[in-house]
Amino acid sequence: MKLGATQFSFDRPNIPHVFEIAREVGFNSIELCVSPEKDSMCAITTVKTKASAIRKAADKNGIALETVLGHFWENTLCDPRPGRLEKCIETAKQSIEMASALGATDLLVIPGVVEVPWNKDYPVVPYELCWNVSTESIKKLIPHAKKYKVHLALENVWNCFLYSPLEFREFVDQFGSEWVGVYFDTGNHHFMSQPDDWIRTLGKRIRRIHIKDYNRAKSGLEGFCEVLAGTVSFPRVRDALREIKYDRTLTAEVGKKTSEELSVVCESLKKIEAM
Repeated sequence: MKLGATQFSFDRPNIPHVFEIAREVGFNSIELCVSPEKDSMCAITTVKTKASAIRKAADKNGIALETVLGHFWENTLCDPRPGRLEKCIETAKQSIEMASALGATDLLVIPGVVEVPWNKDYPVVPYELCWNVSTESIKKLIPHAKKYKVHLALENVWNCFLYSPLEFREFVDQFGSEWVGVYFDTGNHHFMSQPDDWIRTLGKRIRRIHIKDYNRAKSGLEGFCEVLAGTVSFPRVRDALREIKYDRTLTAEVGKKTSEELSVVCESLKKIEAM
């Protein structure tokens, strides 16, 4: 397995520096993040012109670019606000092209949002409406994903939607497309369920894994904690991953860290891999 981290875990804005630090601490994969900021090296409107330089910097440091984290919170795939849904679909298409230009095979997609617990300005979307509109939105993205050979990896997040592994499986299966799969996060739904159960239920649909921990002794966002410091049973997670024959990257999704702290995160991933 490769061991990786998301770009936003690094306290350096310069992507080549991110790759250098990643190599130094032991990572061999980095998940780049779509940015709406025009001056960012990963700005969605300009990244294709910089893709060659980014890939060269990654190759120089032995870093694989396999996944891209999409921008789906500002505008959502079921957004009821005027013009927002169309903007989200267009941004998603640009993100697919960005991922392809970088050589990535998977784009992290948030499959619709009923409610954002930390953003009361986002209008609550009726659950069934979210399902229906998000379904149609993703259907519009599949031809683009196929054209650019980038899989839409739907992640389980705090979107008040698809909070059951059975429901998530049904949502993915309705598309009947190899270009729609799952990006499973081990910590996001641990407050109410066991991640190894999700892994077994979703099975081969899982294309990518985010490693995150959560402490059930706390509640809400306060429950998220350092990897191996919470109540997620990573031995059971590892067993489940073996059962479904998952052998791709384990990507840590943690907050911004120093180089020393990232070294600890990488060591935690190594421990999980060895379980």
